[in-house]
Amino acid sequence: METFSIITLQAYGNPLNKTFRRACEKGYLRCPFSLFADFITCPNLVIVEKGFMQFEYASIIALVAVSLACTFSSVTALPRPDQVDNPDNLKYIVPDPVVLSGIVVDNTQAILVGKWKHSVHTPPFVGESYIHDMKELKGEKSATFIPNLPNAGRYEVRMSHNSNIRRANAVPVTIRHVGGETNLKINEGEPAPIQKLFRSLGTFEFEEGRSASVTIGTAGTDGKYVIVDSVQFIPLLDNLENSPWKKALPEAVTSFGACREGDHLYVYGGHKGQAHVYSLDSHSKSFARIDIQNPNSWELLPFNRPLQGFGMASFNGKIYISGGSQATNSSGEKSNLTSVREVSAFDPEKKKWSQLPPLPEPRSSHEMVAHAGHLYIVGGWNMRDGAGLKWHRHGLVADLSKKPLHWEKLPETKWTVRANTAAVNGGQLYVIGGLTPKGMTNAVHKLDLETLQWSEGPEYPGTGHLKAFGAAACQVGDKLIVSAYSHQPRVLTETGWAPTSRKLEERRFFHRIIPLGSTKALFIGGANHDGHLNTLEVHEFNPSE
Repeated sequence: METFSIITLQAYGNPLNKTFRRACEKGYLRCPFSLFADFITCPNLVIVEKGFMQFEYASIIALVAVSLACTFSSVTALPRPDQVDNPDNLKYIVPDPVVLSGIVVDNTQAILVGKWKHSVHTPPFVGESYIHDMKELKGEKSATFIPNLPNAGRYEVRMSHNSNIRRANAVPVTIRHVGGETNLKINEGEPAPIQKLFRSLGTFEFEEGRSASVTIGTAGTDGKYVIVDSVQFIPLLDNLENSPWKKALPEAVTSFGACREGDHLYVYGGHKGQAHVYSLDSHSKSFARIDIQNPNSWELLPFNRPLQGFGMASFNGKIYISGGSQATNSSGEKSNLTSVREVSAFDPEKKKWSQLPPLPEPRSSHEMVAHAGHLYIVGGWNMRDGAGLKWHRHGLVADLSKKPLHWEKLPETKWTVRANTAAVNGGQLYVIGGLTPKGMTNAVHKLDLETLQWSEGPEYPGTGHLKAFGAAACQVGDKLIVSAYSHQPRVLTETGWAPTSRKLEERRFFHRIIPLGSTKALFIGGANHDGHLNTLEVHEFNPSE
């Protein structure tokens, strides 16, 4: 198959953005996945066909490649418009199954009986292609999809298929679950109702591991094609029904702040609007807290100012917020999302905000950690009107016992990063994952808080193209827990990053982790590739992990 090149635009807000959108609409360009984190914390990825220069956008692509220090890699091509029967459906193809929620088993991972043929002729589909039975040997062919489910529980099962009049209208499908087997007949001639690609098969109870399966057969489909593409298992968050944490967040948000102070969880601001759309209206204007011991309702608190991509931490009865980004334009106007310098503190007893000395420079997409009476800020950049002006090479530290608050630079680093996470463990300030000028990263850096010397830590095993971009971290007991976009949180050990014994029900990034005790943590909000999340998930760790 042909290949495409990925251009990573290092600055959003570029005047060429509308041109790229037009090119995408025409099918000349294609985004490989939906980026639900805002562009302030994510590059704009665009796939460009080799030989693209024949199109009207050739000069634009050449300009981007020369002037923006783009990064190139190779991925599987989408079919060209002249290779398919309906070019309008090219935009519904999902080239990389990892962007879908839940657990997805593609046809390349299915157990096949009989001979099947790969094709891209009728989009949409998941992955590189779909397969069909060639209308031959009916009843003798099958495809079985076996997921590796992270936890026992209820899952919605979906199958993907394309459709036209040549597709079978009674495809036999068997779902094996805790209650036995469920047999269905699926009309593949009817368009799939979910994103023109997926059809729900129902909700079923499954055990953890590989005991579940979905088998697509061909019996009784004479004269028609049976299409096999992928099967998706989406966990239902029934754990909320059996948990004291029944209350979801006040809003579905990403790029927000959260921290624990005393017996309360505090959640502030963030981005609540449509992905990639920034205005004053797209900022959450919610500041709320909930009692950790009795989490039945959220208490709304006085709001300070709309922000996203800021630092938030608590110490000694106060909540601190640093930097972040803010758009002041109205909906429908060009975004002017810009980093800010302001630092503020909230007194929960008085329920009042106060302003503190600002940061030396505007900073957003960073992380802030409170430890031993100090605030530490690491990562981030300075952005104006959606374009990055400067990646910060110095972290910052402030001694909370000194009045007025004074920000000092931490030792300069050889690296820069944003959309990172950070936490203190064992006297080391860990900076984990994020996005560098070269792309998403699993790198781990650590600062010895006694000697103030930087060194490298064990690389985080983030998976897929996202790696540890938009990860979250916190100390639970004496353990450092990190969660990237995966069902599998990890704990730092003497030998590296070990998987926790229990997996998450729902993948998320640009979320927060809050300790609930020495063995429990709460995973909050964020986003997946279906959009922003308002859900919470309690995760209990084995003390020996």
